[in-house]
Amino acid sequence: MLKLRVALLLVLFCAFLAFVMPVSASENPLAVANNKIGVHILDPSEVSSAATLVNHNGGDWGYVTIPIQSGDRNLAKWQEFMNNCKKYHLIPIIRLATEDDYPNTQFWRKPTENDIVNFANFLNALNWPTKNRYIIVFNEVNRADEWGGSADPGEYAHLLNFAVTIFKSANPDFFIISAGLDNAAPDQGNIYINEYNYLRAMNQAVPGIFNQIDGMDSHSYPNPGFSQAPDATSAMGVGSFLQERSLIQSLSNKTLPVFITETHQLIKNQIKFKPN
Repeated sequence: MLKLRVALLLVLFCAFLAFVMPVSASENPLAVANNKIGVHILDPSEVSSAATLVNHNGGDWGYVTIPIQSGDRNLAKWQEFMNNCKKYHLIPIIRLATEDDYPNTQFWRKPTENDIVNFANFLNALNWPTKNRYIIVFNEVNRADEWGGSADPGEYAHLLNFAVTIFKSANPDFFIISAGLDNAAPDQGNIYINEYNYLRAMNQAVPGIFNQIDGMDSHSYPNPGFSQAPDATSAMGVGSFLQERSLIQSLSNKTLPVFITETHQLIKNQIKFKPN
């Protein structure tokens, strides 16, 4: 069974440049002041604890990221999750996931277009607590073990493009976020692909792909070895979101909002938290 890595902290970094709104009904999360703190959980039962963490000290409407697997389309379960997000003033971010690729449980099964259609139909059937319906399209896809055993930026770019079309067709309030990448992945064939090369290859496969999405996810760990100083801004450190955003800007005409859904607790030493 693959081990899911839980982020201890999520910080939504606001871009200070003008954000070009996508052609959709989803709202610009940078347009108004918001609680930029959130947490990654694994089970809907953790919602109340998440709210205590992210809405402490006067905060309100923090973020909670949670994965949903393709086989877990229990309407009552997930509607209760949405209801509790509303109750506890949490903004849900749903990260799409498949399941272990049986019989090789070292890999997550590679998602298909059918998965996207099923996810869109199911998630659109839920009553969400916010106008924006935040969706992260899978996870660390520049690693073979997260993409059926063979990382492929072209495949992911086409599937991401398909996801934008399907989700927006179901409801224009869906806010599509590209997968967070492993910022420490080396170039090692199709086993690992350096995240910056992966992003360039995505754009080569589907020119303008980053104009289609609404936001970008970042896993800004203090790499290598989770050991870098918390103020590092290198391409492999806690500031890697800056490098990722800069590259995506150069490949598109957008300054995307960044959602940091995985990081290391040391990043808290860099962020100056103030009561709302």
